[in-house]
Amino acid sequence: MAELKRKYKLGELLVAAGKITNEQLEEALKRSKATNTILGTTLVEMGVLKPDELLKVVGHQIGLPSVDLRPGLVDPEVVQKIPRDKAQYYGVVPMFYVEDRLTIAISRPLSIFDFDDLERISDCSIQLVLCQEDAVRQSIEKYYGSEVNLDGLLNSIENSKVEIVQESERSEQIGEISENSPIASLVNYILTTAISSKASDIHIEPDGKIVRVRYRIDGVLREMMTQKITLQPAMVSRIKVMAKLDIAERRRPQDGRIPVAIGGREIDIRVSTLPTTGGEKVVMRILDSANLVFDLQQLGFRTPLITKFRRILDRPHGLILVTGPTGSGKTTTLYSALQLLKSPEKNIITIEDPVEYQLGMVNQVQVNAGIDLTFATVLRSVLRQDPNVIMLGEIRDNETARVAVEASLTGHLVLSTLHTNDSVGAITRLINIGVEPFLVASSVIGVLAQRLSRKICPACKQPFEPSPELRQRLGLTDDARYWKGTGCPQCFNSGYRARVGLYEIFEMSPMARQIMERNGSAGELREARKQASETTLFEEGIIAAKAGQTSLDEVLRVAWAPSEEKS
Repeated sequence: MAELKRKYKLGELLVAAGKITNEQLEEALKRSKATNTILGTTLVEMGVLKPDELLKVVGHQIGLPSVDLRPGLVDPEVVQKIPRDKAQYYGVVPMFYVEDRLTIAISRPLSIFDFDDLERISDCSIQLVLCQEDAVRQSIEKYYGSEVNLDGLLNSIENSKVEIVQESERSEQIGEISENSPIASLVNYILTTAISSKASDIHIEPDGKIVRVRYRIDGVLREMMTQKITLQPAMVSRIKVMAKLDIAERRRPQDGRIPVAIGGREIDIRVSTLPTTGGEKVVMRILDSANLVFDLQQLGFRTPLITKFRRILDRPHGLILVTGPTGSGKTTTLYSALQLLKSPEKNIITIEDPVEYQLGMVNQVQVNAGIDLTFATVLRSVLRQDPNVIMLGEIRDNETARVAVEASLTGHLVLSTLHTNDSVGAITRLINIGVEPFLVASSVIGVLAQRLSRKICPACKQPFEPSPELRQRLGLTDDARYWKGTGCPQCFNSGYRARVGLYEIFEMSPMARQIMERNGSAGELREARKQASETTLFEEGIIAAKAGQTSLDEVLRVAWAPSEEKS
């Protein structure tokens, strides 16, 4: 194969193709010279050229077809024909093998020597196609596994300094405890990277010949790295030492916590181990108070919902329920409510499992089933502590539900959570676990159902026109403008970055209480909500989509569509 040479200068091709003007080219050349960047990158940064347009012109310039390296185009079996180090060095990814020819995606032009080296390594005839640099890099990480070099980590341990915060407020550096071992450096790297990525959970799991590390970011798990399976026992043992767990016990699940100081702030990490057929799986929940938001508007409450929620909180007694699936932000909403309620004139006590964040002017109690310190037993003791407001982490059984209802009927404001699909479901759940309908009708003053919807990434946000089928399914009858994210490096090519809450409030009305007293159906309660002009989770999702906060796909994922709602 002849060496790939440019027949025309890139700028000339772009001007000839009508992609940019001569003035824009001159400005880009000046900027490129001043910043020492290549012309194509400068044009994209200036916003005068899209990355896919640049790719096509560069492909034409060097005589190669340009391809969108999307999922499904890469055969995982073929990738191994080029070693990982060579793939990274040349910026290439083997894609597929057809008729004795290996197709390879490249992100930059190759010399004849590079081409010959790849043919020699793969022992194949090669066909090159040009792809986006980010797409090639991400494919390398995905198909080769983004192993972290332990020697490099050990040399740069100062960049990922993690300190264990002892109960005596004495801190020791992890590196000092383990004599700066490579495994400690790897665990430190995993923790600091997760925290900087604003992950809520870290999953470390054995998978055949590798140990896989995944972060849950914005509610979705994303694979961040893989390591050889031989490192897994040492990684788990290191985490167990940090969490003060039994490193010799590998047959039973264990739970612990690691209070650490990273970057000058204290973060609580909850650790859970689980024995699997491949080895122990570890999940770490990151509780970072720096990411905690108490402002209802920042959480996603619209002004009418804030007014309604505050009106319910202003009641002197009664039961307020917050409902939704695990990880939907219920605890954050309860803490936000306590921030609004707390004052020197009120005695506020919480009963939690576990206590996630420390709140000022609030007495927080953690349950401990091992010594019979359950929600119900603690709640009975709390009632003798002259409380004004009680926050109960979760209503799990009939005993806890009954004590909570009794407390709300004897002059206390009680806030708690349930796991149900919508606000009406919380009422039927209380009745189903054994609380008499007339007690539910007398005690419950409001229910808030919520979901967390991913926000559209502002860096790749584009207008979106729903198909007629999607409009019909969602019941969209207006000409409102909608949006979606196309995916970019800033959002891991997901099209989403951060999350916003969707909220549905059910404020008890005389009609709703009558329905509850005679143990009416969920459908009747939903009709009562509708007559009170209260919006549903789905309707709140559509409002957020019209405002450009989230996408219609996200609304379908997290909220109930009208055609799916059951009575």
